[in-house]
Amino acid sequence: MKKNQATGDTRLKHLINILTASKPLFIAYGLEPLLNTWEQLYIAVYKPYFSIGITGESGRGKSTVINQLLGKDLVPTGTFPGTALLTRISYGSTAQLTCPQAAEPGTLLEVSARSWEKIMAASEGYVIDVNLKTPHPWLKKFNCELLDMPGTDNYTQKTGSLLPECDALLITVSATMALSQTELDFIEQWVLPLNIPRIAILITRLDQLPAKDQETLVHYILKTLENLRWDIPVYLTSGDKNLTGGEFAGSYGIAAVRQAAESWMTSQTHARLRFESLRAQVQLLLTQLITELETRRQQAQSVNQASQLAIEEAVAEITQLRLYWEQLRLEMEKRLACCERLLNDLLSQGRKDVLEQANVAISRTTLPKEFAEKELPLMLERQIRLIVKTAEATIQQQIAADGLWLKEKVADAFLREIHINRPERQPGSGDPSLNLNTRKYEDLQRSRQISRIFTGLATIGVYLLAGPLGIVISIGGGFISDAVIAGKIGQQREMLAKTIQDQVYKIFDDAIQTGTALITSHYRAAIQSTAEQETAWADLQGAYLRQQQDSHAENTGKLETDLSQATHLLTILLKQENLIS
Repeated sequence: MKKNQATGDTRLKHLINILTASKPLFIAYGLEPLLNTWEQLYIAVYKPYFSIGITGESGRGKSTVINQLLGKDLVPTGTFPGTALLTRISYGSTAQLTCPQAAEPGTLLEVSARSWEKIMAASEGYVIDVNLKTPHPWLKKFNCELLDMPGTDNYTQKTGSLLPECDALLITVSATMALSQTELDFIEQWVLPLNIPRIAILITRLDQLPAKDQETLVHYILKTLENLRWDIPVYLTSGDKNLTGGEFAGSYGIAAVRQAAESWMTSQTHARLRFESLRAQVQLLLTQLITELETRRQQAQSVNQASQLAIEEAVAEITQLRLYWEQLRLEMEKRLACCERLLNDLLSQGRKDVLEQANVAISRTTLPKEFAEKELPLMLERQIRLIVKTAEATIQQQIAADGLWLKEKVADAFLREIHINRPERQPGSGDPSLNLNTRKYEDLQRSRQISRIFTGLATIGVYLLAGPLGIVISIGGGFISDAVIAGKIGQQREMLAKTIQDQVYKIFDDAIQTGTALITSHYRAAIQSTAEQETAWADLQGAYLRQQQDSHAENTGKLETDLSQATHLLTILLKQENLIS
């Protein structure tokens, strides 16, 4: 006995080691459904009690069977379905309910219809956990736990992952809808692959059929199982009394189900069967892991091949895009020249208009000296201010338009991506494209930087012609000498007109020269900044492509290493078969 126990402990230790070694792989690749199964298996290895799961489609009498087994109505039935609940029933010195979703953790609820109503209201259609303690001697004697599981037609990965906990599984099948295709699919896809130690089918509501049809129905179910080669015993929870004898004598009534469960819990073969079940489930889990990793490895190889070609194409694309930057530079040179010509044209025309109006005014004055000292400076100041203001507004509009154009073109260039066509990756597989958002953000920041540089040009009119305005304002300070106004009126007018022309030409020439220099300086700064950003953009694209290439190779290598590890763990597990006897 001790030798067998030692052998069992050794096998379980190997199983635990395999499970422990595999866990990082499930986490690394974000395999949450498989990780949930892993956690349930790990719990199942250590659990000290015997778990009997009761499952079946909704409305098949699962809860009724539990109440019959325990000889007391503990869980709701009939019009109060519990298909959204996962109820664990175990021994306790007093009857009580706990449900974290329905009450504060640790809060004890009485076992009553009102408590079940509160719990069902908290579920809101989602599966929630309920723990039911009851002082039933049968549960205490065999250290047994009953799992009232959600209806199989509402199974999720969460509820399905609890099946590995089961030492025995009772599947309820209603006689009125016996062994539907969905029930057969559930047994084949969810139950049999797990190699659960004990499985039984319970036919419920047999008494709802005419007595003459009951035996026929039972034989139909037995024949179906035989044809499928499923060695699953069948028990009748109700039916005509004539079924209590003959071939159904040992499988009729809830007492027969209870007796079968007791034999399973006390069987000397249970430890071996339980280990075989756990080993089969770990084998299935590792096989699913290997399949997932192999799929990702093949996908990564495909990505590598496609990416290599795409990277070569992307390098050519970068070269083409650099020509785009050169086109931007040339266009900005053209726009600079246009803006300079515009300023020159506006101020030249303004100068002409000022002189024409000044000459008209001089020709009409009868007091040139008084006119030159009082009225003329104010008139010139007013006219030049108006011309400057109009010119400033026009230049501002032109500069704003050029700034907007450059902003849009630069943003378009900075946000151009190097497209690499490749299959989509699974989450957690180390896809380098996850860094793309950072790259976009950096490009956008550079775009905004150039935008800020050039936006300053839109307000250049504020100070562009400030110097000439100061000269104009001071012309009343005696720029016309006494010699000019000392002669006759005709001579005074002629000399005054000549002096005004010289001063106005100087004012506007200075304005054109100063404004052109400022415009040129700002446009050149924007062009230079654009060129610098183009170099940074190209370097960033190149670094991104190198990262893509390196990451693909690194990702493939990691997948191959992890796949090899998972395969090695499965090999170790399969070698344990010779320990099972």
